[in-house]
Parts: sequence; structure tokens; C-alpha cells
Amino acid sequence: HRDYTVIGNQVNVAARLESKAKPAEILISQRTYSKAKGIATFEEAGTFNLKGIHSPVAVYRVLYK
Repeated sequence: HRDYTVIGNQVNVAARLESKAKPAEILISQRTYSKAKGIATFEEAGTFNLKGIHSPVAVYRVLYK
């Protein structure tokens, strides 16, 4: 059994977005959106300034059908 740790800027962005999300809400970054568009439905949630992230992040909300 091995333990792994994930590190890096995208992990930090994901953690910050998780803390900003309301209950049952999923927020994703532009980078994730660009990989997932066409798989699910999204709406723009705005641009967020996230602690520890130097540039504002374009954020999308996952919509449920």
C-alpha cells in the first residue's frame, strides 16, 4: 500500500473553489471547464480572487439536469 500526495497550483485552486461552493454546488476552474465541456452542462459563475492564487480565476458552476 502506497500513500500519494497531490500538490500544485491546480490543487490549490480546486481547494479554494471547494471552500467557496454552497452545499451541493460544484465550482470548477476554466482549465477544468475546457477539459469537461461537452460532458456536462455548465454556467459561468464569475471571476474569483482566490487566496494564494496570483491571478483572478474564471469559474464555472456545474448544472444538474
